[in-house]
Amino acid sequence: MGYFVSKLSESGFVDAAALAEHEGAGSAGGIGYACFLLGARQVSGAEYFLDLLDFNTRKDSCVIVITGEGSIDEQTLAGKLPAAVARRSGSRPMIAVAGRSLLPRERWSEMALTRVYTLAEYTDRDSSKDPELSAALLKQIGQDIGTTLL
Repeated sequence: MGYFVSKLSESGFVDAAALAEHEGAGSAGGIGYACFLLGARQVSGAEYFLDLLDFNTRKDSCVIVITGEGSIDEQTLAGKLPAAVARRSGSRPMIAVAGRSLLPRERWSEMALTRVYTLAEYTDRDSSKDPELSAALLKQIGQDIGTTLL
């Protein structure tokens, strides 16, 4: 990478060295660096997609918000999609559906979660390797959420 940066600097990319030090420049084998060289800016993926989907407008017609994640854990609190959804949802009740949750119930309030449903609670099998099982479990969880809301 150092050689590549020096050659780019020599070729007239005056910001090449500074961009190489930017957080995210090494992502995906340097693709982040190439994007920075082309003028890209780094943004939160979760916030980007919520904006793209016009979440702020759409949430106004919701009584409850349901979000999903592969694993609810410390990384989730650090800005993954459920945390971004929680920040934007206001006082609406929020439910998370996940493959598993490593976040203890007493920490749910950090994301304003009222309930977490996990596929792991519904089976002893590894649903991550079985799409049909995952679909069946998600259908059951959906029914259970519906029953709870009625």
